[in-house]
Amino acid sequence: MKLRYVTQSLRFTRERSLCIFSFLTALILLLDTAAQRACAQAAAAPAQPGFSEVLSKMAPMFLIVFVVFHFFIIKPQKQKEAQHAELIKNLKVGEAVSTSSGMIGRVAAIAADVITLEIASNVKVKFTPTSIVKIEETK
Repeated sequence: MKLRYVTQSLRFTRERSLCIFSFLTALILLLDTAAQRACAQAAAAPAQPGFSEVLSKMAPMFLIVFVVFHFFIIKPQKQKEAQHAELIKNLKVGEAVSTSSGMIGRVAAIAADVITLEIASNVKVKFTPTSIVKIEETK
């Protein structure tokens, strides 16, 4: 009885080994086929563009953005700064001016970095030249 059991057990182990061997062989073949396909696709795929190619394609876009930025933001701001500098340069004592805070007064004194405004009789306030917005018309 034991001999019969051992024989059946060996047969089962041998069949099992053959099954596992067949499975592993099929798995290796499948993986090899997949690897060959991946290599073939990689060889057929175009190469990634280099930095100089990408930059040459994007340079016109950067140039257009810079030109638009310059003409719509930088140039108008420089013109405003030039007009304001001209306004401050032509400012005279006694003129009525308006400040960025909304105060209206007459120029009492002008120094290099401070303009003194008289906003009421004997009430003088010092402002920086950048806070003077415009010269008011006198009536």
